[in-house]
Amino acid sequence: MIERISTRDKREVEKFYDRKYLAGGYLSGENFNMRALSLLGLKQKENSILLDIACGQGTLLQSAEPLVETYGVDI
Repeated sequence: MIERISTRDKREVEKFYDRKYLAGGYLSGENFNMRALSLLGLKQKENSILLDIACGQGTLLQSAEPLVETYGVDI
């Protein structure tokens, strides 16, 4: 479940993410990942690359690795 915070204070946002990642971060299930890859139209192709910005722990990238070259970045 996604938790929302309403603040513009940088320190509050930092604390929120520190708590979230200390507790294991956000994890998406395999069903979600496969549906997302399907919606993206990813099929095994040569020279295909997936860049996931805000990839969290990289579970979507892990699901995509057999199909395409993957890269991810997160805070």
